[in-house]
Amino acid sequence: HPVLLEAPVPLTVHSSSPRYPSSQVRFSPPSTPPPTTFVIGDSIVLNIKKKCAATLSFPGAKVSDIMEKIPTILADHPLTKNVVLHVCFNDIPSQTSEILKSDFTKLLDSLQFYDKRIFVSGPLPPFNRGMGHLSRTLSFHTLLKLTCAARNVVFIDNFNVFWNHPAFFCHDGIHPNGLGSRILTDNLFYTTVTSPTA
Repeated sequence: HPVLLEAPVPLTVHSSSPRYPSSQVRFSPPSTPPPTTFVIGDSIVLNIKKKCAATLSFPGAKVSDIMEKIPTILADHPLTKNVVLHVCFNDIPSQTSEILKSDFTKLLDSLQFYDKRIFVSGPLPPFNRGMGHLSRTLSFHTLLKLTCAARNVVFIDNFNVFWNHPAFFCHDGIHPNGLGSRILTDNLFYTTVTSPTA
């Protein structure tokens, strides 16, 4: 799966690392401090860019896929303080609420053993994709929010930020465009900065 690490003034390296096979990795120059925040998710977060942060985007990934990748990612980056997860978009068409809740609960439970601040980035409301898709996304938004609250994990509400803002989306009505990616970035990192530490 393609992997993208975002950092200021990136140097692009084509890698065949067994950890990230057939991936494109962008690393900071040696003098740049290692990222303190990692954004990990599907293609929605592909263009998230922030100083002192890195983004790993796995297009097509589901919750179960991210859960498998987390141990290796965190082992490779022990200095990371904050982990922002953005997943479930690819689960929405095929998974029932019960299966998604089970997978997401397992993901959150697996993260409790790491000394990291965990944030869950909620889904974006699809634009012009039909009421069925919108209703299902809202249902999953509510489910994730309640699941996070039950485990004292910070949930980042993107649904209301993007609601009724077609200018934030690409033509597919799903992925954020340039403006939408900047709005998403601001929303994610505003929460990581302003949320009290446990």
